[in-house]
Amino acid sequence: MEKAGEIERLELSAADTNLHESTRSKALEELALISEDAAIPVAAKLVADPIEGVRKSAVGILANSVVMAGHGARNHAHGTPNTAWGAYVEGQHRIALDALRLAARESPSEAGVLALKTLVRSAEETSPLLAEALASGRIAPKQAVELCAQAPDASSRACLLDFLDKGPEDARIAAVTVLGSIPRDRPLIRNKIFLNSQAAPDLRVAAAQVLGQYDPTFTSYGLTVTADPKTPSPVYAAALQSYARSAELSGKLDAAQWGVLKQALENRLKASKEPDATTDPNVSSAPLRELMQMFNRGRPLQ
Repeated sequence: MEKAGEIERLELSAADTNLHESTRSKALEELALISEDAAIPVAAKLVADPIEGVRKSAVGILANSVVMAGHGARNHAHGTPNTAWGAYVEGQHRIALDALRLAARESPSEAGVLALKTLVRSAEETSPLLAEALASGRIAPKQAVELCAQAPDASSRACLLDFLDKGPEDARIAAVTVLGSIPRDRPLIRNKIFLNSQAAPDLRVAAAQVLGQYDPTFTSYGLTVTADPKTPSPVYAAALQSYARSAELSGKLDAAQWGVLKQALENRLKASKEPDATTDPNVSSAPLRELMQMFNRGRPLQ
């Protein structure tokens, strides 16, 4: 009875909007320590609270319950679906997930981001939620991609591919960078982005950089794009630089090859007919000149 009275007191304190934010948050957190079962429905109601501190506490409690469910309690419940206890555990889990979805959609700051992160990590279908948050400005494009990357394998790949095919350019660049670091997705980034003359130059630059860093076979194909005179200068420079770095790290860049790379860069600069003052970054020789300055500083490349 004493525990029941304390639970009731904490429930009332957490929900009392006349109390200070810190008092309410502390009450909610203490309630979770005494009884997570009692705290979950209370926290679920408070994810839409007007006070950010209270929302964060509520989302934190729900996030912890979802994580712990993923560590075994939920699987146990699935193993005994016809028992009262199994149904209860699953019901609590659903309450937490539904409340986290609400927080992800409506909470404009840290609480909403934490809710999104929890849903992503729990393998829930979150692509629509991330798209909504991105469109409304609640999260930045790069942040959305970083959240995708925290998902379990299958859902992470689907989420990242969504950003690779559409959306703001900085989100697509971030998706290229993440996917290019994953062994099974490198061929996709190589063929669809880096070697694709129709892909956006900024995406191809990002692909050259990540593939040069992570793909041990980059030296076997990295220079192929430099043979095309229509390859944009930023892509040419990124491919040449990444090739040199990759070859250097693998011990394959000797003095003769270094000289050939520098000569190739000089030839490309001489062949460039665009004026240096052009404002189009795709035809400007500025990336080539910057790379030449780097080459002239000697090895290793920084």
